[in-house]
Amino acid sequence: MTDSSADLPQNIIDKYDIKVIPLSFFIDDKKYFCDYNLIDSLKFYDMLKMGCGVKTSLANESQFIDAFEPILKNGNDIIYISFSGALSGTYSAGTSAARYLKEKYKDRKVVVIDSLSGSLGQGLLVYYAVFLKKVGKAFDDIVTWIQNNKLNMIHEFIVDDLDYLKRGGRIPSAIAFAGKLLNIKPILKADNNGKIVMCDKVRGRINALNKLVDTIGKRAFNLEKQTIGITHAGCFDDAKYLIKKIKSKYNFKSIILNDLDPVMGAHGGPGLIAVFFLGNNR
Repeated sequence: MTDSSADLPQNIIDKYDIKVIPLSFFIDDKKYFCDYNLIDSLKFYDMLKMGCGVKTSLANESQFIDAFEPILKNGNDIIYISFSGALSGTYSAGTSAARYLKEKYKDRKVVVIDSLSGSLGQGLLVYYAVFLKKVGKAFDDIVTWIQNNKLNMIHEFIVDDLDYLKRGGRIPSAIAFAGKLLNIKPILKADNNGKIVMCDKVRGRINALNKLVDTIGKRAFNLEKQTIGITHAGCFDDAKYLIKKIKSKYNFKSIILNDLDPVMGAHGGPGLIAVFFLGNNR
């Protein structure tokens, strides 16, 4: 199981029967869940560009209990891989629900893992865990693999407007001001605590996109066996540019491409684009 911040495409969720808890957001006091059947991602990012105010909401303990309990009741165990606890209270709510249910279902296992990741960084951990299950790995071995590899899940991304991250408290005001003044595009990443930090900076968007491509070659290990993740916030042409450059430079197993979900997109803003892959360290 995971939550909608994992940004896995619906066809993968359906194919591998991954249970997803939807996070929610509000537009003009109307509540939406992160389900692209309910709101189109391009429409969402157009609304952001027009200045529409969006508030985001985590999944609460009650939602987790409602999602977990039927699975435990049916005699199954649960591995839940959550959005980074440094960026959301979702992990904490899931942990509280698991603690409550473990008292009630003493013969069942419920493990809630802080992915220290978001978007397809989180999603790829889920994706790899599914394959470990498919080849017959035991429950505890899958948990161990996730814990041992989550800090090798590299996230690097750029945004078009740093004000979104500044308003959400994700980056300092000084970085946002310098970026706007000098057309500097900071390269941002998730650090070992699951927080967003700046790791590099370049001038101009094309140079920033090329930097994302280059970092894969410098930091990935066993790339030929890897699935690379790419998510974007309403900038599909830039995503196509990244894919073309990556295919021209590297041998790899596959690419998963998806829109950035509205909860994360509300904080990153239109124009955010990110790459995810396994590397030596964050």
